[in-house]
Amino acid sequence: MAWQYENLFPQKTFSCVEDTDCILAYTGMESCAFCDFSDESFQCVSSEEAERLQQERLEKHGVVYCEPCPPFQTFPLVKCACSESVCVKTIEADETADWQTYTNTRFGYSLRYPNDFILRPPQNTAVRESVIISKEKMAWFSISVSWDWKHDDVTTAEKWAESIMNTNKIVEPYILDGVRGVKVTFDDSLDRRTTAVIIVKDDNLYDFTSPTNDQVDTLSALKIFNQMLFTFRFVDDDLTEVKVFFIKDIAERDDCDCNNPVVRLVPKTLSVASAALEELKKGPTEEERSQGYSSCFSGGETVKTNSLEIKDSVAYVDFSEEIHSYDGGSCNVEAIITSVENTLEQFSTVEKVIISVEGRTDDIFQP
Repeated sequence: MAWQYENLFPQKTFSCVEDTDCILAYTGMESCAFCDFSDESFQCVSSEEAERLQQERLEKHGVVYCEPCPPFQTFPLVKCACSESVCVKTIEADETADWQTYTNTRFGYSLRYPNDFILRPPQNTAVRESVIISKEKMAWFSISVSWDWKHDDVTTAEKWAESIMNTNKIVEPYILDGVRGVKVTFDDSLDRRTTAVIIVKDDNLYDFTSPTNDQVDTLSALKIFNQMLFTFRFVDDDLTEVKVFFIKDIAERDDCDCNNPVVRLVPKTLSVASAALEELKKGPTEEERSQGYSSCFSGGETVKTNSLEIKDSVAYVDFSEEIHSYDGGSCNVEAIITSVENTLEQFSTVEKVIISVEGRTDDIFQP
């Protein structure tokens, strides 16, 4: 493990013999959940100094805050070490740099997870979407987004945490990608000690949970959980949402319309309709294919959009000849046309779509 040594507090040095003589001390912020190890509120001190600070906090606040402050709240990990007989901070190399990246286009977020973990396709109910990330014999991690979660006086992340029917819980403030929420540690229905981070953004409640069990190294699971949280980002500030249309469960369908929408996030642009067409050409993701979606757009990304013009509520779109690379049949023709029409007619400026191929509107899409 690569470590970089740096004494950030040369004016407040504490002598030591070995690493265990040094403690990362918390000196005045509201909670360890807000750890920021570039902030001068944190320093490496001796065990004796840490004990004095704890007593000082107890007298001032009536409560002893965590000590040492958990190193899992921010990454790269920061700890204390004894270097040349002085307590200094140590900064761990970022282990997440080469992890896999998952992007959720529906709710506009991304995060990284270990390469030897498996991500299951999102599972949806009427009020929630859940994503599970797991590894054999390792605790599974879940990310749930709920859109119909408010009830009675439960309208914030804090109130939601309080509503968890468990008395053996600890609730602390937490910030995730700039959004304030809470971290809850509690025993779940199976008596597993569980950590959850809960935030609310755009009226959606995000619940990040890492349950553990007897077969799991709890500290290792917690480290991975917090590393994944550190990589979490909302991406909707730079993107906008569009729909593209595929066919679903084709073997069970008795019609040819391509009318099953899938949400995509595309960069904000004046040509959002063109961006939507490009997403249509890409076809379903591997995750969507596993859910039964199939592309109706023949030729895929080999097809060029020669032009797209919206005039008087009519979208005129001209494609290259590659769009004709389908197997024939009136059903295939109808599927191609409806996939384009549905994708473009989602925009308020489009009421009708006219398709051409290399400038021709006649003798195209022959069955």
